[in-house]
Amino acid sequence: MTRNYKEDYRRLARNVCWATLTTPFKENGEVDEIGLRKNVQAYIDKSTSEYPIGLQACGTYGESLYMTDDERKRVTRITLEEGRGKVPVAAVVLNGDGCLKRTAEMAHYCQELGADAINVAPPSYYFHPEPEGIFQWFKALADEVEVGIVIYNLAARFNFYMDVAFIRRLAEEIPQIVGMKHAPTGLDKRLEMLRELGDIIGVIEGAEAYAPYTLPLGSPGYMSSSVLFAPDLIQRWTRAIVEKDQETVQEINQKFQAYRSLQARIPAQPPIVLKAAMDMVGLAGGYLRLPLQPLGKTHRRELHLALVELGLELV
Repeated sequence: MTRNYKEDYRRLARNVCWATLTTPFKENGEVDEIGLRKNVQAYIDKSTSEYPIGLQACGTYGESLYMTDDERKRVTRITLEEGRGKVPVAAVVLNGDGCLKRTAEMAHYCQELGADAINVAPPSYYFHPEPEGIFQWFKALADEVEVGIVIYNLAARFNFYMDVAFIRRLAEEIPQIVGMKHAPTGLDKRLEMLRELGDIIGVIEGAEAYAPYTLPLGSPGYMSSSVLFAPDLIQRWTRAIVEKDQETVQEINQKFQAYRSLQARIPAQPPIVLKAAMDMVGLAGGYLRLPLQPLGKTHRRELHLALVELGLELV
């Protein structure tokens, strides 16, 4: 019997807040495996069957661009050891690297470990391939694996925006294409993609601030960084969005205003603020990898006040 990858993913991914995991490092630069397990378990503990917190390992916030292949594999393995069968777990294979062989090798590794899906960016970070070349690249990757593929559609980062027609072709011709992390500029393209393709693949919201608009229209979930340090609050927010409790949605949005203002002023280096926030609430933020630098004293004071505004218990 032919496997229905899309149906498998549809059953898995419903009202999912995907935690874009950071990678805690020790002072000597090694991966803090104990700290990583602690963080993952904290999110599992806050997850519910109705409103699951999914785990995404080795994405941009995980500083994967500054990690070796062996380190990526170790972080992915730990995340799956802790989360597999308890919450949805997706692994980012490579962030725009473009090497099909390396991408396929990592995809096989994640598949063998039991990942629910793999997240893959298009091979267009350094060059600007023709759309047909990008289609054939995804097709060649899918020919190598038996796991659902969630594609990244972030034009600002990968130099290529996949429009409705392109995504439709991918979804209809490649069975393993099950979802898309979608983060265009503004709301219009988000609504268009959900309207045209929401019944075909999972259109996952790539920016948590837009979740109140996209979840009610059929998006199966959204990517979140704030859940890394405020899981209880974000769980309340997700529930309020799905249940159309606008008062609670706006109340929590207002609480996050100071934090999001700070994050917006350091847009190119999100792990810096996230890791500092995680340390402040007693999770394992840990050290950063070069070239990233720790949050400065002024911004740390501002972050402290923002977390107090959120009502979080600081250590």
